[in-house]
Amino acid sequence: MSRSVFVRFNSSHGFPVEVESDTSIFQLKEVVAKRRGVPAGQLRVIFAGKELRNDLSVQSCDLDQQSIVHVVLRPWREDQAGEAPGQDGPHSTTVGSEREPESLTRVDLSSSVLPSHSGGLAVILNSDDTGTLPA
Repeated sequence: MSRSVFVRFNSSHGFPVEVESDTSIFQLKEVVAKRRGVPAGQLRVIFAGKELRNDLSVQSCDLDQQSIVHVVLRPWREDQAGEAPGQDGPHSTTVGSEREPESLTRVDLSSSVLPSHSGGLAVILNSDDTGTLPA
């Protein structure tokens, strides 16, 4: 039975996708990837607050006619350098098998390129590179 699923890609305006009941989540990712020009393996499908596994079917996820799913790009991390982005197969299940993505709101300033000295809670930026603390 054919049904229309409404896809919101990266929080943008959505678009309808016609799928069959036995369509897998990975096949849905492939349709979205083709329309948006991104690798299917980098996509995550979210419905009712949960990431849907690639091997599940649209019907087994209780996606009714006109259901809204959110499709987002999986964050790429440097520790994935050995993996080519987008190499998830139709039977891969990434839920719970990898670390949580690094925070987008926290910035590590420990390797800052600005010369500075720490004085308690304050950081004093130097305008010269003498290495002495201001008095």
